[in-house]
Amino acid sequence: MRRRTIPLVVATALAAVTLAGCGGSDSGDNAKADAKTACDLLDRMGTLHLSSKRDSSYYEFGAAVTLAQGAAERDSQYKPLREALERASNAMQQKYDAHNPITRDGIAKAKDLCADL
Repeated sequence: MRRRTIPLVVATALAAVTLAGCGGSDSGDNAKADAKTACDLLDRMGTLHLSSKRDSSYYEFGAAVTLAQGAAERDSQYKPLREALERASNAMQQKYDAHNPITRDGIAKAKDLCADL
């Protein structure tokens, strides 16, 4: 079961490294760009599948969570997006099931928030 969380951890680490290299500016433009990219990834990922290590949606989801976290750190208006994706991610990791109600609802809420960006 533990092997399933490794790709999410790797994707999160890669996104964090990418965010760290974005420079020292903490402007709202960077936060907005991170939030928009997170939303774009949610749109692109389609259905999230935990069972397949090679499914790109799993990596896209991990990157979206990390980008939302970065956006919320720069600008508090993106905290609801971060919270929705963190809740979805935590539930998926705890239950080893991408289709549990908490994960599904968290992703749906995040997509609703994205529609307002």
